[in-house]
Amino acid sequence: VFVTEDAGKAQQMLLRLSTLLRRSLDEEAHEVALRHELGFVNDYLDIQRGRFGDQLAVDLNVDADVLDARVPVFLLQPLLENAIEHGKSDGARTTIALVARRERDMLRLRITDDGPGLGHTDRVREGIGLRNTRARLQQLYGPRASVTLGDANGRAESSGTRVEISIPFQEAAP
Repeated sequence: VFVTEDAGKAQQMLLRLSTLLRRSLDEEAHEVALRHELGFVNDYLDIQRGRFGDQLAVDLNVDADVLDARVPVFLLQPLLENAIEHGKSDGARTTIALVARRERDMLRLRITDDGPGLGHTDRVREGIGLRNTRARLQQLYGPRASVTLGDANGRAESSGTRVEISIPFQEAAP
């Protein structure tokens, strides 16, 4: 659609996509600095903003003192993809928020959306992306890592979904 309607926008999206593909092929490390991961995330989000326009808002709230924290490479993209996919409502604006903070010796990452939420079911079914994320974190950090899924505001009657990740805080090598 973009190619015929907005060639400039299509070119920008292709440039972002090629950047993402290059990074995914070039990345050999298991962990990168959060600032590096956020660069990847921004390229991914630019593509999504191109797709959804004003229907997608993203709020990144990252404390400066965690930018050099080590995180697993490509940790955030599948979680943001889930938030967009499951949080998007037809015709309604969707807001995704990413918060990164340090709490003592842990890095806390939280992604929320204001979509329809998990519903009122007793059992939430996790998808492949969340299961893979949990398995990677357990392999890298053992029992000190955690991934939790819940309602955005902690109440089943509210809309939105929240994913929280906790991993040991370690600074990346310069």
